[in-house]
Parts: sequence; C-alpha cells; structure tokens
Amino acid sequence: MVRPNLPRYPRGPGWGHRIGRFLGQALFPLVFLALLWIAWSHGEERPETVALAPSVDNRASTSPPRPSAPPSPPAMDRSKPTAESSAEPSAGQGTDASKETDAAVEKSPRALEKSLVVPVAGVTPDDLRDSYTDPRSGGRTHLALDIMAPHGTPVLAVTDGVVQRLFSSAKGGLTIYQFGPDEVYCHYYAHLERYADGLKEGDVIRRGQVIGYVGSSGNASEDAPHLHFSISRLGPEKRWWKGEPINPYPILSRVDR
Repeated sequence: MVRPNLPRYPRGPGWGHRIGRFLGQALFPLVFLALLWIAWSHGEERPETVALAPSVDNRASTSPPRPSAPPSPPAMDRSKPTAESSAEPSAGQGTDASKETDAAVEKSPRALEKSLVVPVAGVTPDDLRDSYTDPRSGGRTHLALDIMAPHGTPVLAVTDGVVQRLFSSAKGGLTIYQFGPDEVYCHYYAHLERYADGLKEGDVIRRGQVIGYVGSSGNASEDAPHLHFSISRLGPEKRWWKGEPINPYPILSRVDR
C-alpha cells in the first residue's frame, strides 16, 4: 500500500524550550524588583552612616565649650527697705533727663534746705505750722503752707530765680510764680497785698529779695492775713501752673540749721 505524500509542517519547540522560556519570562521581573529593593535599601541607610557620624565628630572637635550659666542672684527681701527704695526721688524722675542739667537731675527736696529762706520777713522756722494736708472747700487738700503775718509784711524770694508769671485769680488773689535757678522747681506766692515796686515778669531775683507784701487778696480772710506758699516740681513742659506738689514745711522748718 502506498502512503499518500502529505505536506510536512515544521515541528514546534520542545517541552524543555517551552519551560525555560516560561521561567525566564516569570523570574526576570522578580529578579529586577529584588535588585531595585536592594539598591533602595542601601541608598536609605547610607546617609545615616556616612553623613551623620562625621557631623558629630566635627562638632566635638571644632566647637568651643559653652560657658556655664552664671548663678542667679538671691531673691530680694521686699519687706526690708533698701538704700534705693528709701531714697528720695531725684528731681528728674518722670521727665526727660536729657533736657535737665546734671545738677537739676540730682537735686532733691532735701537739698533745697541749704538754698531756701523762710519767705516772710521776721518769721523763723519755729514759727511755721504744717498745713499742707489741711482740708479745703470742695473736697480739696491745701497742698501749701500758710505763713501767718501782719498786713504789709515783706515777702521774700525764697531762692534765686526768675519771675515767671505775675497772676491774679479769684482764689489766690495777687500771685507770683517763680522758677528756681535750674527750672526744676516752681515757687508760688499767693494772697499778696501788692507787688514790690517795679517787679515784672522775667526779672531775675535773688534769695531774700523783697518781691511783695503779705495781704488777704483772693479768698483769704481779712482777719487772717498770710502768705500762701507752695513748691511744685516742674515737668518737661515747664508749665508754671502745673507741677508735682511738694510739702514746703519739712524743707522750710530745717533751713539755716
């Protein structure tokens, strides 16, 4: 029997070839991913071991040692007075010190004792009475010193200075505002009977000079003529009508002693 001459087809790859190709296609991505993971993990670890370690060594070798903090001062016992807390305030306190001379800033009310006189002729420090805190009408406080004397008794400039203002008011009557030599304090004389002849604003006056006469002008009683005298510490604006009141009694009661 004769076999028919059938066409011959090329044989496909064998099973071994197919298995190798399958393994190659399946394992290649896994191997590639494993290599990427190894490279990434080494890249993350390297900065920690290479960059950080030298920085610690550099700081230890090049930075100077830090000085230790100074010990804190002991707490102050506020119940005990100190030299600063018990001292009287300076004349420049609360103002612009650059606008005052050194002498003016350092002056205090106690320093005035050596430069002032009792501003009424014939009156001694022993004759004075402290009326600074006496009550007045309308709930006011006196904030001044009344120096009793007969009508026409000469009123003296309490210190050297300048006549800043001659003024008349319903309460004070005839008054004089005098600035001291350093323009730190203003001295106020009120209830005058009249001014000294020729006295005018801007006059330079001397300690003990007659500038007026005791009277009862303003709201003072005719039966009790006296000089109403006050001292105030001027502010930086140098306003004759405005200042910080100071009790004249402790100052005038110790002059010439």
